[in-house]
This record gives sequence, structure tokens and C-alpha cells, in this order.
Amino acid sequence: MKILSFALFLLCVGWDSVSAETNYPVAVNTSSLKHKYSEIAGSINDIDFRNYRYSLGGETYVLQNGSSHKDRRIKGTDARAHSDVSIRHLWYFDVEKERPRRALISIQLTTTAASSSDTGYMLLFEVVDSHPVITQQFEYDLHAPGTGETFDDKSRLLTIKARAQDGSPHCCPENLEIDEFKWMGHKFNLMHRDISKLSNVNTP
Repeated sequence: MKILSFALFLLCVGWDSVSAETNYPVAVNTSSLKHKYSEIAGSINDIDFRNYRYSLGGETYVLQNGSSHKDRRIKGTDARAHSDVSIRHLWYFDVEKERPRRALISIQLTTTAASSSDTGYMLLFEVVDSHPVITQQFEYDLHAPGTGETFDDKSRLLTIKARAQDGSPHCCPENLEIDEFKWMGHKFNLMHRDISKLSNVNTP
């Protein structure tokens, strides 16, 4: 009876809640934004992602040739913060009639003020009713060696390596969280999560 109950549990969750046995907060945050752009697009190929605007961390950035730079004054002080945005990877997939229907864009946001931070964003785009729409977003900390993203179009497996939220000092990361997401036809579902010491991780 216990074995049957466990099997039914796995069937219901679809392995979506598999995770490493740690008490760390989740490092890769996912959300289904459904952010719709006003521009008209006949297909995903009509979107010039390297020259496009993105809302990241509460700020809007307009990229030119895949990058953007912004300076701003820190509220209540004379100090300034510098932000640099760049596209790391762009993958097209979910091909129908020889045309991709979706795109994955990984973006890095580096902010420098009193200290620096590196935040990764993975955006899932598709065209809905002739408009570009972000249907899923991943956000994670890239401030550690070995972080990054890979996507295998054949297996439809997305892997994100992020700095683990293990409480280590900002200067000295100790662990990476490695998350594997599987494409389920309309979104990516978490299949496996692991925590690994930095010394055991290969750079993607």
C-alpha cells in the first residue's frame, strides 16, 4: 500500500518537486509572467532580440547589438550605480512546418555600486495573437564561477547552474545549485535539483 501511494504521488506531481536535500532557499526562481508586448510579430523569427527592450529587476533596458549600459543615482545619496546588460545565449526551438515557434533568451545583468552583483534571466518567448509574449521567466544569481545555462534542443532539457543561496559571504561562494528543467509542451518543469561544491562543478 505504501509503494502504491508513493507511485500515485509521483504521478500527480510529475516529478516537478524533486529537489536536493538541503535547507537552502531555492536559487532559481521561476514565474509565468504572460508579459505581452505591443509590437506586431508574424512569427518568432520577426523579433530582433539583440535590439529589443527588456524589463529586468524593475528597470527597463533597451539593447543595441545585444547589450546596454545604464547609469543612475542611488536614491538619497550622491553615489551612482552602473548596470550592464548583455545577451548570453539565444535558442530557437519547438519547430513546426520548418519554423520555430518559441525562443529562449538568457540575459546577464551586472550592477556595480558599493559592491557588484550578477543576475541571470532566462526568458521564454512565443508569439500569441500576433504579439511577442514572455510566458515564463527564470531568475538566478550568476555571481560565482561555473554558473551558466545550457539547452539541448533534442532532449528539450534546460540546465541552469546558479550560485546556491547557502549564506556564504558575497565574496566567497561555496556551492552551486544545478537545476534541470524539461520542456512539457507549454512550459519548462523542474525535474531535478542538486547542490554541488564549486570544486566539483565544470563550467558550461
